[in-house]
Order: sequence, then structure tokens, then C-alpha cells
Amino acid sequence: MKLEDRKRTLDSCRNANNYFFISPIGERINFHSQQLRALNLVKALHLGPDAVIRKREKKTVAVIGAGMAGMSAALGMLCKGHTVRLYESKSAPLNRQDDAGHRMLHPTINFWPDQEGYLETSTNLPFLEWYQGECKAIVEMLREEWRGYVKNYAPRLRFLNNRLVTNVTAGSNRKYKLWIDDGADDEGMYDIVIATAGFKEEVAPPAFPTPNYWHPDMLNRKIEESGSSCFTVSGAGDGGLIDALRSLLKFDDGKLAFRFTELLQGTSVHDHLKSAERRFKDSLKTGELSDADRQKIRIEYDAAASAFFNASSCDLDADFRACGSDTMDCAPKGKTCRLAYAHSLFVESRIPRRSLYLVDNEINNIAFSKAAPIHKFLISLIERDGTVQFEKGNLVEVDGKFQIHPDVGAAIDIPKKSLIYARHGASTNFKQVLNIDDKVVFNKG
Repeated sequence: MKLEDRKRTLDSCRNANNYFFISPIGERINFHSQQLRALNLVKALHLGPDAVIRKREKKTVAVIGAGMAGMSAALGMLCKGHTVRLYESKSAPLNRQDDAGHRMLHPTINFWPDQEGYLETSTNLPFLEWYQGECKAIVEMLREEWRGYVKNYAPRLRFLNNRLVTNVTAGSNRKYKLWIDDGADDEGMYDIVIATAGFKEEVAPPAFPTPNYWHPDMLNRKIEESGSSCFTVSGAGDGGLIDALRSLLKFDDGKLAFRFTELLQGTSVHDHLKSAERRFKDSLKTGELSDADRQKIRIEYDAAASAFFNASSCDLDADFRACGSDTMDCAPKGKTCRLAYAHSLFVESRIPRRSLYLVDNEINNIAFSKAAPIHKFLISLIERDGTVQFEKGNLVEVDGKFQIHPDVGAAIDIPKKSLIYARHGASTNFKQVLNIDDKVVFNKG
């Protein structure tokens, strides 16, 4: 880590003096990115001639929140020789993902297509390492590893569960006291506090009740019982796009997206998407997307889709150089054109006679979503044949009927049998712990 990166990390995480927070908000957040954020903060605290924690200093550290960021920060500080207490309002770490057997996790898919080479399927970390797989199984594995650390490193590491931190106050000695349910915590004072309080429970609008993203939603059963072929998803973040893809494709809980990134890596599709996402990322650093940026991003996404569909003319049984291409589009999968193979997989995964309304109140094109690019690209492919109708606007209930009120044009009536999913995200828990609002957390994220 360079000194300028160290300063940027501390500035983005510092709340006051030696009181830091790791935001749950940012670009392409997932389990692994939160681990990296936590470990980068630990490293930044110990780096440089004016380090917050100097060499051979031993500190008492309080970490608030036992999600991936909190557990990683706690173990990172433990490895540096400090005494650590991890506070969690629930009984166990990673409590929100208890029943998420219907969700798949991948450590690096959200970073595609920026990542060079093939996607890593493992976090490659010294602790809390995990591999792509079912969320529930990963959580159980990480919990078991965590319990081992708590047992083996006591008393330097303690897990204080069922303790809701409601306030943090600074004393005259530059140390911090934590308050639990409005009473002073009896664990003493801390030199360093790291808050990783994360998100509150996701709450869907009353008119559109939707299970929490991590809770079993029985989507396939609901589709069978309703007999519906029309779906409506409000919200174009990763949660919304994943639910949209589950409705229209044999998505296999996310494994389909993993497979596509493997096939598209290094192809012209990958190059177009990489160019689009880099422009998107750079433009967000300077503020909102300009009209020129929007046009360039749309052009790259259209070019990626065209390259993908053009591959359908390649003969799957022919030699991989038969089409005369000199790009990675024809890198062999055996002796098969890679894009042609991806196209055939896409066709096979489509579920016929289904349609989807996708609505978001902030963007007018799926390419401008902050979701993972592979999810955006798959939606853009389906959108080409009219199966997906994307609208910038709001989903509303009027006299017992559901409508989309677009920013431009007349209201759109949603069919009565349409299954509706609202993925509007959740607010953070930082207001009570840090006394700062979500806008500040978002800006620092």
C-alpha cells in the first residue's frame, strides 16, 4: 500500500480521531470487497512514519458489527498483536445470511470485466478464506472458523454477542467507551473503534411486499402456483437484476452468470464491456454521467451485444478458427468458438413466453446501473427481443391496480397476474452508532 493510498483509506474511514467506520455502500460491494476494505484499513492504521498505531504498540480495539467487514477487521487487528472485542447485536456472526441457500456467492464476479485473466474463485486470504458456492454453506464454514479463533486466541479475542451498541463516546484520555442499550458497557475503554454496522433489514413498500434478499422467497414455486408469465421488478441494483434474471432464465441461483464470465473473458464482448465500465467508473468520480459519457457507454454495450449475437453464425462443431477470427472470440473450448458456445448456452437458458417490466427511478438505461456488469449485460441481451421493457419511473398502486408511472409518457398498467418484486435497498445502521446520516456514509463509500 502506497502512502497516498493509506491517506485515502484513512480519510474515507475516519469518523473522529481514532474512531473509524467501514461503509457498506460503494461500487460493486460483496462479501469479498468488504473483507478487502477491512484489511486495507488495518494496514493503513499501521503504515507510515506517522502511523496511527506505531510499531510494537499494543492497543485495545472495539469492532462493531460481525459481518464480513467486522470479522475481517477483528482478525486483522488480532494478527497485529492487539486485544480485540467484536460486538454484535445478534447471537451469531453473519446472521442475516442464515437461510440464504437460494443465493450463490462468488468472490470476484462483481469486479469483472476489470480483472485481468480468469476470475479467481477463491478469496486467497490468510483467514476467512472462501470459495464460490452456496451462501448458506459458506456462512456455516466461516462461522466454524471464527469459533476456532475465539477459542484459541482468548482472552485477546472475544466475541460479545447480543450486545446492541447504541452510542460511542470519547473520554478526556482520548479513549472510547461503548454504550449498550443506553447503558455503559462494562468492558472498559478502547484505544481504537472500528464500526461496521452495515445495513438495516431491507423493507419493501407495503403495496409490494417482497421477502428480504437473503431470505428464502420460493420464487419458482410462486411462479408455478400463479401461472404467471409476466413479472415486474422495481429497482435496477444487483438485487433487482438478479431477481429479473431468475424470472427469465434458468439462472441456477447465479451459477449461470459465473459460467458466462468464464466464457466471455478475453473476448471482444469482454473488451467492449471493460471499456464501458471504465468510462462509467471514471465519470462517477467527477460527478454525474455527462451526455457524452452516456452515449459512449451505450455504444460499447450495444457493440458487446452485437458481437455476442454475431457469434451465433459460427458452427459449434467446426474448427475454432473456421470463422477466420484472430481474436479471443474463437479461443477454443475444446474446438468450439467460445462466443458461439456462450450464445448457445444463452439460448438454452431462456425460458419461453415470459416477459418482464423493469423500473428504476434513477436511470433510463440498464448500462447506467451500478450493478455487476455481467448482470447488466445479460439483461441487455434479453432486452433486445422486447422481452424486457425498461422504464425510468416509479411503481405505484392506484385504486387497487398496479402501474408504472414513467418519467416520460403515459402510465403503464401492470397485468393482474404479474409477480412483483421491489428491490429498493436498505438504509444503514450508522445513524445511531456514528451520529452521521446515510448521505455521509454514501459519500465516503
